[in-house]
Amino acid sequence: FTPGTSLDLKGRGGTAKERGLLYILLQGVWPTAGSGAANLLQCTVRRRDRWRASLQEFQQAHDISDDLRGAFVTEVMERGRREREAGRQTLEDRYRFLCERYAHGPKSQTKQDGQDRLDFVGEMRLLLARTCIRSLEPDLVILDEFQRFKHLLSGSGEAASLARELFEYSDADTDQHVRTLLLSATPYKMYTLAHEQAEDDHYEDFLGTVAFLERSPDRMAALRQSLEGYRRSLYQLEGSGLEPLRTHKASIEMRLRRLMSRTERVGVGDQRDGMLREVRHADVRLEPDDVRSYVQVAEVAKCLEQRSISEYWKSAPYLPNLMDEYQLDKALVAAVEGGEDTRSLADALDAAPHAMLPFDRLVSYQDLETAHSQLRAFRADLERRGAFDVLWIPPSWPAWQLEGVFRHAADAGLTKRLVFSSWQVVPKALSSLLSYEAERRALKALDAEARNDAVDRKRRRGLLRFAMDGARPQAMTAFALLLPSPTLAKWGDVRGAGTGPRASRLSVEQVRELVRARIERDLAPRLARAPDQGRIDEDWYWAAPLELDVGRSRALRSWWLRENVAASWLPGGPDAGAPTTVDDPEDDDEGDADGAWKAHVALAQEHIREEVPLGRPPEDILDVLADLALGGLGACALRALACVGGRSDAVAQPVTVAAAAALAWRLRLYLNGVEAMALVRTHGRGEAYWRQALDYAIAGGLGAVLEEQVHLDRD
Repeated sequence: FTPGTSLDLKGRGGTAKERGLLYILLQGVWPTAGSGAANLLQCTVRRRDRWRASLQEFQQAHDISDDLRGAFVTEVMERGRREREAGRQTLEDRYRFLCERYAHGPKSQTKQDGQDRLDFVGEMRLLLARTCIRSLEPDLVILDEFQRFKHLLSGSGEAASLARELFEYSDADTDQHVRTLLLSATPYKMYTLAHEQAEDDHYEDFLGTVAFLERSPDRMAALRQSLEGYRRSLYQLEGSGLEPLRTHKASIEMRLRRLMSRTERVGVGDQRDGMLREVRHADVRLEPDDVRSYVQVAEVAKCLEQRSISEYWKSAPYLPNLMDEYQLDKALVAAVEGGEDTRSLADALDAAPHAMLPFDRLVSYQDLETAHSQLRAFRADLERRGAFDVLWIPPSWPAWQLEGVFRHAADAGLTKRLVFSSWQVVPKALSSLLSYEAERRALKALDAEARNDAVDRKRRRGLLRFAMDGARPQAMTAFALLLPSPTLAKWGDVRGAGTGPRASRLSVEQVRELVRARIERDLAPRLARAPDQGRIDEDWYWAAPLELDVGRSRALRSWWLRENVAASWLPGGPDAGAPTTVDDPEDDDEGDADGAWKAHVALAQEHIREEVPLGRPPEDILDVLADLALGGLGACALRALACVGGRSDAVAQPVTVAAAAALAWRLRLYLNGVEAMALVRTHGRGEAYWRQALDYAIAGGLGAVLEEQVHLDRD
């Protein structure tokens, strides 16, 4: 189990597959006619026809074991017996009532019906979970980041009860008990200050973890005795010497080694430093405004009868705005909502310009000039290293020499940072304020009048859109950018040329020349037959590599001619049962964006099916194809995914091409973001945005970035 695993099932609808299983099982327990049962369990699935189709597919695809079905029936019947004996409404009564309520259209249900449905589904999921845990017969349970599960280890409630059934499972026939492994780099807080003990106690936290693992009151009592003896020996060190301390220490170690082990990762490098380097900013300097912000926040805290805020002040700025779930924050909200006399608090807040976020400056994208020494130094360091000019961290091992802002960032040593703090306000402060600064710089560099509001963002629509001119697709150049072409991917594979130390890598221009030569060799026969008169036909940019793809692979030709191939780019894909619609907030007001995208794919299919003749090739055909091979979103995605395909021909396999199409679509959405467009247009070259995006991707080694990410994902 990971922190993303939830055992808190009550009152939630769960996944569609869970409800599909419940539908089949409940029909075996309490058969019902009509559509009420199916409608009841539809929950969050929007379209009824899709839900019915998925139920049918689920029944055909899965065989439910008789043992599991029988165990579920037994669990449900036992629950009903207890409810009848207690004089309560039974699950069966509730089920049949809800089936009647949901037998008709959604307009006939009330808000209470919706709540009753979620309560019922949540309880049925809990019964199903209990049944499944017993059917699992687990031997080993692993909890990763187990400190996130502590409410299940020793808590109360249905989720904790369900967890204990899992953790304490035993097989009566073999007398075998489940083993539990708890993993964490930070298993419990190492130190608790006096004022924190009401909410947290590191000592009792530690003992609670040990008690869960020991499951023996006698051994726990012995450990507590040894710990108390160790404590007394420390206080009596001068009189009794070291021997009692050593005795208690050995006893504690012996008991804990039965339960705990510690491993370190520092050995991965010769320096045994975990490949980390501690950075101390030499330019951290306290300014007068920093002190003023402390005085101002302290005055606010005083009005709220809160204790010293010096530790908070040292950790983050704008505390009244950014602190969540702290006593200061709770007291502030309670004072504002309580209706009591808050004049002194209002005066303190009005007199706190350095302690409160200046919203007038935020809306107009002005520099916040944060009154916080460490954040200022951190931001200045990121600026020196070019972090605000790049959309991704430069790759560790680029295939060619990076250019422009990426070259500067790589040379300046831009890399990931680990920032440690005891306060949860710190990640929020860093992420929000640094993201604001990155956004502000990007938009102001492009447009000095840019504003931080919904109206301004709305007018900056995504530029990689699929527009139509009547029935004719008008963005086939953007389609070329997304094309997951094996031909383009192979043309742009230059890993064997000029690799080695960074200084010996080929420049972008040298790589372009290499790729242009490959393209010219492959396209020579096709270009020789092309017209040399008439209009210039930009369809060459996508049609030329596509012709080579389908001409070399029957499987790929069949994939391209599938009826629903357009959905391969979209979230979920054609085989996942997910909505196959254009997922782009920038396209909300474009009309039929979904139909426009399908029309672009249909044009490519028409070209494959009917071999539509192309007009005169553009003069820059070799240059554009070289850039698409090196920086095209589809080509880069395909080249990266083929690295882990497990076969030498993985780059041309339809399954790899489909995955690359989906990845290219997500990259397109990223480059359609307001901040991304601003950076690309500021640092890219050329006029058309798709060409600027290509140039930016090549300069930043996007292909190498994706290859490194796929490498990490595979590991």
